[in-house]
Amino acid sequence: MKQFLKKLYEHIEIILLVCLSVSFLLGVYTMINRTGDPTTMDYVAQAIIGTIIIGDVLFLIRERKKKIESEIKSICTR
Repeated sequence: MKQFLKKLYEHIEIILLVCLSVSFLLGVYTMINRTGDPTTMDYVAQAIIGTIIIGDVLFLIRERKKKIESEIKSICTR
């Protein structure tokens, strides 16, 4: 159990991204299938979640680039 929780902690950014994506998709699905028109708050919530998802993806890409660049520098200095 301890190893499982450690793995979850190591990949927390990806887990949060998946949870946010599921929340976004369920929100859009609810907006589409609602009998009345979606309210302004529905749109605001989806826009906020979408912005957070985009920011999270950009953060993950930037961190991965930094990691790769540091590995390349360590290989070149040998």
